[in-house]
Amino acid sequence: MGFSSMDRKKNAFLEKWKNWDSSIPYWIYNSVALISGFCGILSFLVSIVVFFLQLVSSNFKIEVTSSFWNLVPIFAAITCFIVCIALISKYLKISKYHHDFKHDFAQSFYHFFMSFRNEYLDMSKIVHTKNNKPESFLEGSMKEKTYQLIRQGLDELCLEMGLYTGCKIQACVKLICPLNGNEVITKDNGKIYTFCRDKSSIESGRKEESINDGKPISGNTDFFDLLNPGNNKDAYFYQSDLISYAKDLEKLNKHYDSTTEHWGDYYNGTIVVPIRSQCNHLYYEDNDKQYRVLGFLCIDSLDKGAFRSDENSEYENTRLVKAFAATFFVALEKYAYFTNSIGSICK
Repeated sequence: MGFSSMDRKKNAFLEKWKNWDSSIPYWIYNSVALISGFCGILSFLVSIVVFFLQLVSSNFKIEVTSSFWNLVPIFAAITCFIVCIALISKYLKISKYHHDFKHDFAQSFYHFFMSFRNEYLDMSKIVHTKNNKPESFLEGSMKEKTYQLIRQGLDELCLEMGLYTGCKIQACVKLICPLNGNEVITKDNGKIYTFCRDKSSIESGRKEESINDGKPISGNTDFFDLLNPGNNKDAYFYQSDLISYAKDLEKLNKHYDSTTEHWGDYYNGTIVVPIRSQCNHLYYEDNDKQYRVLGFLCIDSLDKGAFRSDENSEYENTRLVKAFAATFFVALEKYAYFTNSIGSICK
């Protein structure tokens, strides 16, 4: 059955209303609701005052003022109606946002972990089917697969954090450089390089690095502090406003260091978590250390409001980033084990 002309006009009107309504920011809804609510309360109070004045004053000129005061309840009803419309529109808008958010978030999570499974199995296939091919083939193929997996994961993480925070998010994975010989890597002598960045970071001009471009871990406050043995239990670095944080450190005669030159041009808020696993889960680790750290997962944003400083936001944000870091460890550990291309620090 086809739509009548009236139906088409109705649908067109509803579509225009929906588009217009979705373009209105929340503060306008809140302002209209606040003003209308105030006017409604004021009208109600005035009505009560007038009613009592009419009762107690026999000289009250009802015939003169009644036409005006009779409009007060009508005005109160209109303002209450406006409040209801504003609040209903607001919460319908919020409901739609939450629905879209959950849909996009679930789709993103599914897409990442399905792709992770496939890429990880492809990595295993490379190892078991290398036959008589040179080690350079194994290392090159493993690096390519690992890079693809991490790159896709970073893109998905930025998408999900962007949905969650409403801000533009960028991310990268920093890996510890291997050392020649049997020298033990520590936070004092170790170096770190940018193995992979998300697509948005690359497009904005931020660079990836090779192992030879490694920079001292001691030159980065985030990494150096996270590698302290006392930061084992719930290790992460979380700052919503790094510029203010750096100024606070200066007041204590300390300094905020970063391996990113002119870091204030690229980000103001950051979350950094170690890419690590407990040593007792690794069959080849036989020491008294608690964790094996391969590198760090870093996300950042220029928006000061991206990573809110309240306790709940900090907990939720860090847990999401930690989930990706734990997943990245699985792929990076396999890459490190078969190619010796990643260093590690046990602490």
